[in-house]
Amino acid sequence: MVKNPGMLLSLLSVMLLSACSSIKAAEPIIPPQAVTSLQVIGGLHGSKNSPLYLPLDSTGTNVINKVVGWINHSPSVRDETLMEKHGYPKILRIVTKDGNHLDAEPAYHCESKKLDDYRTLKTCTNIGGEVLLSSGSGRLRLHSQALYDWLIEGWKQE
Repeated sequence: MVKNPGMLLSLLSVMLLSACSSIKAAEPIIPPQAVTSLQVIGGLHGSKNSPLYLPLDSTGTNVINKVVGWINHSPSVRDETLMEKHGYPKILRIVTKDGNHLDAEPAYHCESKKLDDYRTLKTCTNIGGEVLLSSGSGRLRLHSQALYDWLIEGWKQE
């Protein structure tokens, strides 16, 4: 159940506008002060998650402001946002004060090909510099090389 329809409404408004063209959001997708935690999770089995960043200390506040700033200032990408599930991507999980969460993951393009023996071969290619932002069933594809790089490896340098 969605506890704050305002945040989802903001995300959905940006998504509707992005269907028309590549734009920057007029309103922030998520205000930094709404964030209670931020963490990179997932990946291959046995891989480590990032630290849990909280707005309770300077490191957490700085990371939250930087990452949320990238999200809020990234232009949307006018392209398919309903991407197939694939592998074990790293996911950036942002939890908000109202209990909702936004997830960001690297964007992929997947193609399926039927083989002669009736099997299906699925190939997914990473789309560098693009991330898929999702909340519930809402999805928005953003172009942010900085966010993409941070999600892939940059968080390890914090």
